Amino acid sequence: MEDMSEEFVHLNGASGGLTADSLKKEIEKLKAAHAQFEKDRNELEKARSEAEKLEEQIKARSAPLVKRLEDGARAEADLESSWKNNLFKAQEEHDMLLEKRHNLQRQLKEEERRKAILEEEVEISSARPERQVFFKGALSEGKSKECCTEIRPKILYPMSGGTALITFEKAEVAQNVIQQKEHKIQIEECFMRVQACAVELPMPSSVEIDMHVCNFRVMVSSIPENIPEDRIIDKLEIFFGKKKNGGGEVEKCEFLPDSRHVVVTFAEEGVAKSLTCKEVCSFAVENKTYQLKVTPYVNGEIKDLQFRDSICQKTVLLSGIPDIMDEEALQDVLEIHFQKRSNGGGEVELVHYVPLGKGAMAVFEEDVE
Repeated sequence: MEDMSEEFVHLNGASGGLTADSLKKEIEKLKAAHAQFEKDRNELEKARSEAEKLEEQIKARSAPLVKRLEDGARAEADLESSWKNNLFKAQEEHDMLLEKRHNLQRQLKEEERRKAILEEEVEISSARPERQVFFKGALSEGKSKECCTEIRPKILYPMSGGTALITFEKAEVAQNVIQQKEHKIQIEECFMRVQACAVELPMPSSVEIDMHVCNFRVMVSSIPENIPEDRIIDKLEIFFGKKKNGGGEVEKCEFLPDSRHVVVTFAEEGVAKSLTCKEVCSFAVENKTYQLKVTPYVNGEIKDLQFRDSICQKTVLLSGIPDIMDEEALQDVLEIHFQKRSNGGGEVELVHYVPLGKGAMAVFEEDVE
C-alpha cells in the first residue's frame, strides 16, 4: 500500500514522461492493490462477522452464568439474612434460657430453704419431750375404739366490778335477753336496772409462727420424780458436762415452769445436735439408772397473728349492777330472775357476779356439744 502511494505521487508529479505501457502497468498495479485491499476488507468483514458470532455465542453462554451468579448472590444474601435472623433468635433463646436457669436456681435455693425448714419441722414434730399422764377418775359417756388427744382453746375475758356473766342452755334465750337490752329486776320491794349485751371474744383467725431449732440448747424429759429439783439440776449439769456422755461445757441448766422438763444450755455449738441424735441417755443417780429423753429445744416467734371478733352465743354480759347485797345473794337474785320465761329468760347453766371494787378473769372454753 505504501508503494502504491509513492507511485501515485510519482505519477502525479511527472511532467509528461508517461507512456501507455507505463500507464497500463501503473493501472495493473493499482488493480492488484485494489484487489488486495478488497481481499483484506473481505477478510476483515469475515473476521468481524466471526467476532460478532463469537460475541453472540459468548453472550449466549455467559447469560446462564450471569444468571447463576446473580441468583447465587441473591441466595447468598438471603442465606446471610437467614443466618442473621437465626443468630438473633438463637441469642434471644440463649438469653431466655439463661433467665430460666437463674429463675430455676433461685427456685432451687428456695426449695432447699423450704426443705431445710421442713426437715427441721419434722425433727421438731418427731422429737417431743415425754409427758406423764395419769387417770384421775373423770369419765365421759360413750364408747370409742381408738385413743385420742383433745386440745381445747381457752380465752381469758376480763370482768370489771358491777358486772355478771350468765350462761343459758339455749342460744335463743341469750339472744332474746340481749335484744331486750335493759332489764328491771325486783329485789323484795325495790327494783334495779341492768343492761344486757353480747360478749365479743377475740378469736385467732390465723397465726404464723417462725420456729427453729436452737443449736446450743436441748430439752431433757423423763426426769425422775423422786429427786428434788435443786439436786437433779446439779446432777444433770455434771452429767452433760462430760464429753464421754456426749456433752460439753454447760452454761446453764434450769427447769421449765410447771413441768419436769429441764433446758440445758451448752457453750459450744454442735453438742446439742449430737445429743438429740442419740435421743435417749442413760442417767445414773442415787444407785439407779434412768433413761432420759433428749429432744431439740425449739425457739418460736409469732410473726403474724390475726384476730376476728366472735360473739358468744349462749353467754350474756350484765352491767350496771349496784352493790346492794352480798355477792352470793345477788347472784341468786340474778339467776332467779333470768330463769323465768316471763322475764324473757330460760334455763340458766351458771351465773358469775363480780362486785363493785373487784375484778376477775372469766375463762371461756369451746362448746363441744
